[in-house]
Amino acid sequence: MFSSQPDIANPWKFFLEARESARAQNDPLTDLAYFATVNAYGQPSLRSLVLRHADDEGIRVFLNTLSPKWEDLQENPEYEILCYWPTLKQQFRVRGSWLLLPKEEILQGWQKQPHESKILDWYYQTHEQQSSPITFEDFTKGMNEVSSLYPDEVPMAPTASGLLLIPDSIEWLKIEGESRCHLRMKFERQADDGWESQLLVP
Repeated sequence: MFSSQPDIANPWKFFLEARESARAQNDPLTDLAYFATVNAYGQPSLRSLVLRHADDEGIRVFLNTLSPKWEDLQENPEYEILCYWPTLKQQFRVRGSWLLLPKEEILQGWQKQPHESKILDWYYQTHEQQSSPITFEDFTKGMNEVSSLYPDEVPMAPTASGLLLIPDSIEWLKIEGESRCHLRMKFERQADDGWESQLLVP
């Protein structure tokens, strides 16, 4: 059992420090997150995505405006992002608002993407949108066609975009020892940018 309640004044700083600690321990999930959205009909969608960048402002997510997650966010701006790092036995659930990144930042993010990821963004633009049903043969053929157009440098696709996810609500979970007992705390951002904390029943 836990001997005392942790004193966490800034849960977002705590999140960033925990992520770096997970990275230092070679946690395989350091750069992975789970992103949940809800469409206009109330149907939830959950998918994994690459956690490319997190800093004091929040989490930067790069996506394509032809993707279902973008469509969901246009219809319902609510989201939740979840990170779990098994080396630390810690989980973070983050909710909040989001802002569209400026073009310069989107371009910087584009330049850091792998070549094939860029080709895929152009595939959405020229062939089929993300999550469309397709045969393996047609998908491979289409990707090869796009690859032949951009064998080296790939210009940024017009539908490439990015979001800054701003944390306003954070729930932290810690699994302790063999008992698997959970310590849960919730943090809500206040008007003065401070945080209010609350212990939760595990």
